[in-house]
Amino acid sequence: MKLVYGAMVIGSLVLVAGITKGEPVDEPAFSPDVVEGIERAEADIKKFGWHIVAVSGDGAPGFLYTIGLWRTYKHPELLLFAPGEDPTGMAGRVEEIVKRIAAGEKFSAGAKIDGAFGKHPGAVREIRPEWYPSYLGFAGGVYGDWEFPALQIIWPDKQGFFPWHPGFDEELSLYQALLDQENPILANLGLGEIKILLAEEGGEELFAGALAELLVEPPASGDLLEAWRFKVGAELQVFKVTVFGDLLLADKAGGLHWLDIGQGTLEKTPLTRDNWLPVFYAAAFELVHAPLLAELRERGAPLAKGEVYDWIRSPGAGGAYAVENVRRGKLEAVVASAGQLARRSPKN
Repeated sequence: MKLVYGAMVIGSLVLVAGITKGEPVDEPAFSPDVVEGIERAEADIKKFGWHIVAVSGDGAPGFLYTIGLWRTYKHPELLLFAPGEDPTGMAGRVEEIVKRIAAGEKFSAGAKIDGAFGKHPGAVREIRPEWYPSYLGFAGGVYGDWEFPALQIIWPDKQGFFPWHPGFDEELSLYQALLDQENPILANLGLGEIKILLAEEGGEELFAGALAELLVEPPASGDLLEAWRFKVGAELQVFKVTVFGDLLLADKAGGLHWLDIGQGTLEKTPLTRDNWLPVFYAAAFELVHAPLLAELRERGAPLAKGEVYDWIRSPGAGGAYAVENVRRGKLEAVVASAGQLARRSPKN
């Protein structure tokens, strides 16, 4: 660990594996470097009232989080992702928010922090307890358990859109996990963290269950692709179907192809039947329109058996990825209708 300035520590991600919220954090099990980091955090909290840890991304987005706000100000700890591997450029943002907390402001889940990112506010979301060990490791060591509250500050794109808004800059979607989500795929954890979790006991079952929430069973009989044979040919067959009716198709050699029925596009992927996980777990956040799906669920629009979400106006024809442009329909009818529309499109 290296002290950078004030209450800043640069370090690697601290994982406290095998501990669930409510259980004590066993400090003697930590490495000497981690123990040193915890001691440094304790010293900074005593001197400054708080401490901040900056975690470099190592091929993934970096992030920062506070320790001590709960002890000093009875305010939840804060976590902020960076739009790149090095999170130190975001430290000033966190520091300004902490100053406001020290002056008496309180922030809670669902609120916005005006002026957090220049002319744009920051959004505040609760961090679910299951993500504490992966993202708040030093804080668990300092507090001795996972019983402290924590919030995630989410930044918008240049237009002021947040990740769950239609129009959010898609290139930025990979830089912020959404730690208020229980489903690890909808949480947008990234491939690196997904591989770590998959390697843990129960990891495969966790992600299998998460993916099952995003897929629907194809019909037991009939040709679901009949209206799409003009585009996919006779060889490709259905492998997986998402809740939006998009399809992962397999060829005879085991290669996988992605059919986006809303856009009317077919794309060969580098995946095969044998290696499609965990890469698909990471890609699924975008492929299943995760922010939109989360909003649909929050609004109480569950699917009945055999149903998928359907576009009132397809995105390929200019329709928005928005709740107002979504309805429910029978899988076979939705896929067939989208195929007929795609066939009439000048693009095809």
